[in-house]
Amino acid sequence: MTTLAAGIVRDVAEDFLLLARSIADAEAVEWVAAPVLRPRRDQVTRALSEHADPTGMTATDERRLALRARADEARAVLSATRARLRQIRHELDRELAHYEGEEPPTAPGTTAMQLSPTGIGHPHAHPCQH
Repeated sequence: MTTLAAGIVRDVAEDFLLLARSIADAEAVEWVAAPVLRPRRDQVTRALSEHADPTGMTATDERRLALRARADEARAVLSATRARLRQIRHELDRELAHYEGEEPPTAPGTTAMQLSPTGIGHPHAHPCQH
């Protein structure tokens, strides 16, 4: 592996681990009421007949909703990145095997016809196009 590739792999692995930790931190506090600034003692006034709904306030808190949306996006990015890495790794392995004169391995659910060098069964072609 080249020095550049090794450095990128190391950086990406570290970023993935840090992102996973951030997702876990977000999940840990998602349903905890967000901290609020407390008024100074001389500014405290008593609310009259005001009903407090801590669950509702937590559920609709803008900061919680933003945190949840960002955590959902982070999980989606991790999942999509993993899928794309697996796909490109398989494609690269297939092309290396083909370059070396071997019968290229087929992906799960891919027929040999789809991998044909004629282009008729190109890997990105629809399975019914023969």
